[in-house]
Amino acid sequence: MLAILNSKFARFFHLNKSGNSSKDTFPKILLQDLREFPFPKGRSNFEEISIIVDEILTAKKGDPNADTSELEKKCDHLVYKLYQLTYEEVKIIDPEFELTEQALVS
Repeated sequence: MLAILNSKFARFFHLNKSGNSSKDTFPKILLQDLREFPFPKGRSNFEEISIIVDEILTAKKGDPNADTSELEKKCDHLVYKLYQLTYEEVKIIDPEFELTEQALVS
């Protein structure tokens, strides 16, 4: 859940649901927001996401300024797959998404 809530998908969902489209604003997430958030029902990719989250936390524990951006991108990619987003939907959420449409579905 940590990875999902910290993903670009969750940020996009929350900002668009709340009507706050400011990208500079740290979204204030309330308990009601969590109740309404569409957590996935299946568990595919959860183990792989969990491993990446552990790697990020370990890196940050050793060095709070550690660059974990590549791991975060991998995590976002897995979240997109978890929600079965199309390439077009991903490009709306993450215009800088670097993978091809074929790589997203594989």
